[in-house]
Amino acid sequence: MQFLQQIPHFLYFGLALYFVAITAVIFALRRDLRRPIIFSGLIGIALAPIQQYICFQDWYFPKFIFGYRPDFMLGLPLPPEDILFAIGATGLAVSLYPILARKRLQPGLHAPATLLQQAAGGVIALGLLLVPFFTLGAHSALTSFMALAYLAFCFGYTRPDLIRPMLTSGTVMTCVAFVYYLVALHINPHWLQQEWFLDNLSGVMLANIPAEELAWYFFVGCAFAGLEPCRTGAGFASVRVPAHRPKRQPPAQRVRLAQNHLQPAAHA
Repeated sequence: MQFLQQIPHFLYFGLALYFVAITAVIFALRRDLRRPIIFSGLIGIALAPIQQYICFQDWYFPKFIFGYRPDFMLGLPLPPEDILFAIGATGLAVSLYPILARKRLQPGLHAPATLLQQAAGGVIALGLLLVPFFTLGAHSALTSFMALAYLAFCFGYTRPDLIRPMLTSGTVMTCVAFVYYLVALHINPHWLQQEWFLDNLSGVMLANIPAEELAWYFFVGCAFAGLEPCRTGAGFASVRVPAHRPKRQPPAQRVRLAQNHLQPAAHA
């Protein structure tokens, strides 16, 4: 009973479980998406301390089940919520379009990005995330959007075939998050007021959800949907089973056909 009473106070942990549960189902059902999910999850975990260090100052400050603040500058470890959320959110973003379109990632259909291109893109994205925040005092939401939008633009510019998958992933990702926020606000109507710095945001709300929250999911969905195809040169191939298959002969009929074929032709 005491645990149930604490649920409204740990909705961020529920958000992490929500995303990781969906991603776990996809991971179990789609073997071709396991490597992209793992790779994107590692990227998300690596970026989580940096993202949170700036976002905790002007965007949000969630409650953690163990009651401590992760601060990578002090060498403290990431809490389980952040690890789960990083894996779940990025893994879902990279796998949404293949699931919805019934496609699989087929390697070798395009030229992969070189290591230099990958490194340069990552450095520029980190620069857009951090430099305006520390030097110009830009809001962490704005710098996050800039970094993610830059990556999505690069992916779409070099691979126009990825524009539709990225937009699809971003839109559906936003809808998936929107559902959880609605349920969470029903459980605790004051959740965002308690853990978000709403006065620092634009004030634009959709169903009492800050527009910045939904925009972040959209940009994450777009950026991570294009990450694996650009990195590996993979394309999307159909996984649909052909509608018509040649009818397989029963064993007895196959034997009779073989015997007739071996018999010598009759002479007139």
